[in-house]
Amino acid sequence: MPFDVPEVQLAGIAPELVLAAGALVMLIVDAFIREKIPSRWYLPWLSTLLLGVALLFAVAQWGESELQLSDMVALDGFGTFIKVTLAVFWLLTVWLGREYLAREELEESEFYALVLFAVAGMMLMAGAADLIMVFLALETFSLSLYVLV
Repeated sequence: MPFDVPEVQLAGIAPELVLAAGALVMLIVDAFIREKIPSRWYLPWLSTLLLGVALLFAVAQWGESELQLSDMVALDGFGTFIKVTLAVFWLLTVWLGREYLAREELEESEFYALVLFAVAGMMLMAGAADLIMVFLALETFSLSLYVLV
């Protein structure tokens, strides 16, 4: 009996993958260059770049209507609209938060990484078509927001 390899389509969660992977890379890069560059000017720009790429991936899904990842993620107009809206509003949050953090001298990479993880969880929640995916998305963004608070 031959083994049929299942088709894995990651396009449905491409914005979330970009944000999660980018947040991890941001934390690693900041750990290595913390002493070399004492100013954290690059963190909001990197967050903006990652949110922009996630926004482009979300816009690329516009008009599609299908289920992916074993029918756990739905690509539809509502989910795409919510993903685009979340990316725009969290982009504003990054820059408004940067002003506060710079004023209070609290600017660290953890804030930006947690924001990106929270957005990834919210975007995953918007496209969830299965209860397990809803639970994973809820835990991802709620734990990030708990730590931010």
